Amino acid sequence: MSRVVITMTGPTGTVYWLRALELLLNTESEVHAVLPEASRRGISQEMGLELPVDPAGQKAALLRYWIDRAPRRAVPERVKRRFFCHDPGDAEAALAGPEVPGVLIIPCAMPTVAAIATGLGGDLIEKAAGTALRMGRPLVVVPRESPLGRIDLRNLLTLSEAGARVHPACPVFGPQPKDLLELVDSVVVAALKPLLGDEAAEAMAAARTQ
Repeated sequence: MSRVVITMTGPTGTVYWLRALELLLNTESEVHAVLPEASRRGISQEMGLELPVDPAGQKAALLRYWIDRAPRRAVPERVKRRFFCHDPGDAEAALAGPEVPGVLIIPCAMPTVAAIATGLGGDLIEKAAGTALRMGRPLVVVPRESPLGRIDLRNLLTLSEAGARVHPACPVFGPQPKDLLELVDSVVVAALKPLLGDEAAEAMAAARTQ
C-alpha cells in the first residue's frame, strides 16, 4: 500500500486537486490531504464545495464529495481509515519527518516552487516536500501559471535537478477527448504515475467514476 500526501497551493486549478484526490481514494493508498486557506477558497469558488477550516470537518466534507462519485466496489468505511486531513500550519506533523511519503502538489503555485527550491520549509507543505527530496521520496509538482519568468524556470530546474518531477498542467488533446473530465485526467494521471506507478495510474483512469 502506498502513502501519498496530496496538496495544492494557490486559489485556482482546483479541479485537478479534487480529481486526483478522488482517484487516490479509489485505490488502496493511504492518503494525506493538506489544504491552505487560499486553496479552500478556490475550491468553493470554482467547484462549489465548501470546506471547513478544521481538518476533521474537511475530511467529512471531502468524503461526502467522494462517496457521491465512488465506484460501486468502493467501501467507504475502509477509505475513512486510510484518509487523513492536516492543518498546513502544523509544521511539526509527522508528514514533515523522515517517514514522509510521496508528495503531490497539484497545482503548485510559483511561490511554493520558490520556497521548496530554496529550502525555506515554512509550513507543512514546504517541509514535507523538502523532506521528500532529502529522503529520496517522490515529489511531483504541477505548475499551472503562464507565462513563466526566468526566476520561475530556474526554480523549476532546481527542483528537477534535486529529484522532483515537474508535470505542467497541460491537457492532452491528441486522443480526441470526449469531455472535460478526460482532459483533466490526462494531467492528473501523468502526475500520479511517479507516485503509484504507470500501471496503477492508468487503471485509475480506465475506471471512470463519472
